[in-house]
Amino acid sequence: MKKITLILIAFAFLTVSACKKEEKKSKTDLLTSSAWKPKSFIYDPIDDVPVDELEDCLKDDTFKFNAGGTGVINVGTVKCDPAEQQTEQFTWAFAASETQLILEGETWSIVTLDANTLVLRMSDAGNTSTITMTR
Repeated sequence: MKKITLILIAFAFLTVSACKKEEKKSKTDLLTSSAWKPKSFIYDPIDDVPVDELEDCLKDDTFKFNAGGTGVINVGTVKCDPAEQQTEQFTWAFAASETQLILEGETWSIVTLDANTLVLRMSDAGNTSTITMTR
């Protein structure tokens, strides 16, 4: 009986010690690991109902954040303006202990940043804009 108990304890110990804890990714790693596609751009005016203002021509765009504070927007195959360049550079930085993202000088609050979803929100004079992007 003691032998079975010792074997079970040893097996349990090996099973637990063999389990590898998943490393928590940094916000920079989450943001820069692959490109993001816009899913919605909700504008919520203080005196009216919220509206999704994401134009069809933006839905196939991708936003690639690079380490070091730079990034590239690829406008995809559907362009809003035929003369629009295929790619555009942008700058970004974290602020306020990585709870905010500064994009081209505009400060957005980070609502969600995980492996699959990025949600940013900005308020100005009571009007709120929320961008949702996914992988």
